[in-house]
Amino acid sequence: MKSKMVGLFAVVMVALMAAGFAYSTFTDALSINATVSTGNVVVIWYPTPAYHLFLRPDYCTITFNGWGTDTLTVYAGNFYPGAKAIVGVVMKNVGSLPIKVKSLRLDVTSDPDGLKYVIYFGIPGMLNAAGNPVGQNEYAYSWDGKVYFKNTLAGWNGWTLDYASWGVPQPIIHPGSWYCVYGYFEMDPNAGDGYQGKTIEFTLKLVVEQAVP
Repeated sequence: MKSKMVGLFAVVMVALMAAGFAYSTFTDALSINATVSTGNVVVIWYPTPAYHLFLRPDYCTITFNGWGTDTLTVYAGNFYPGAKAIVGVVMKNVGSLPIKVKSLRLDVTSDPDGLKYVIYFGIPGMLNAAGNPVGQNEYAYSWDGKVYFKNTLAGWNGWTLDYASWGVPQPIIHPGSWYCVYGYFEMDPNAGDGYQGKTIEFTLKLVVEQAVP
C-alpha cells in the first residue's frame, strides 16, 4: 500500500509540474478617452471696413445691404454710357480653418430690358502698396490694369470663374482675418437712349474652401 501511495504521489507531482503552478496576481489598467472634433468653414460679408474704388464715379452711387450675412446686395445706381467703377467688399473668415477663394459663379436673375448686352462685369487685378497682389487684411493701393475676366453679362449666365485656372491670386485667409473681393463694372459707352431708366439684377456666388491639406 505504501508503494502505491508513493507512486500516486509521484504521478500527481508530475501532473502539477507539467501544468504549472497557478498564482493570483494584482492587476490595473490604463484607458484613453478620445474626442475628435472637426473645424468649420464659415464666411460672412463684413461691414467694416467697407471700400469701393471708383474709376469714373461722376453721378454714380453704390450702396450695400446684408452685412454680417453670407448674401450681400450691392446697388449700383445712376449708371450711364461709359460709367466705370471698381467695387471692393470685405469677406471675413469667422470659421476655425484657414480658407481661400475657390471660384465665383455669375447668374443673371432679372433682366427685362436687355441690359446684359451693355453692362460689363469683371474681376480686376489689384496691387497693394508694395506692388504685390492684394493679400488678407489689406486693400488695393492701385489697379494694375489687368482684368482676369471682363465681358458683357450676355452669354455668361451660369458661368463659373475658377480662380486657380484663371491665375487669380488666392491668398490664404486665416480665421478672424478678412479679404477684399473686387468687382469691375462698366456700361458700354455706345449704349443708346433705349437703356435709360432700366434695371438689371445678377448674382455672384463666391465659393471658398479650406486652405490646409
